[in-house]
Amino acid sequence: DFLDPIVDKILHIEQQTINEYTGNYSSFERQRSTKLAQQQSQYQHQQEKVAHLQSYIARFRALASKAKQAQSRIKMLERMELIAPAHIDNPFTFSFRTSENLPNLPNPLLRMEKVCAGYGDKV
Repeated sequence: DFLDPIVDKILHIEQQTINEYTGNYSSFERQRSTKLAQQQSQYQHQQEKVAHLQSYIARFRALASKAKQAQSRIKMLERMELIAPAHIDNPFTFSFRTSENLPNLPNPLLRMEKVCAGYGDKV
């Protein structure tokens, strides 16, 4: 990848938060993929637990001998910090719009010849 030798830290903006990833871009993609997979796994596990607790509450809420346990499960559900499902952004796309007010854009939009870029001794 083009970015791998250039970057050693990625600041990723997602869901109105900034996450810092250390390493090159390929490392960032692996770390983010792992993070999303873990989050989705935790979400699914929590949903199974919530369904189990709700089933228990529905079965034993009216039963006098189990009512106290059912109330305890209700409180457990209320205090549970919910995990959001993994969110994957839509792929980013960009295009220049043309209109009657703007002349057609040249093709190619930008042409560069004999360009050299670098920082310090790195070119």
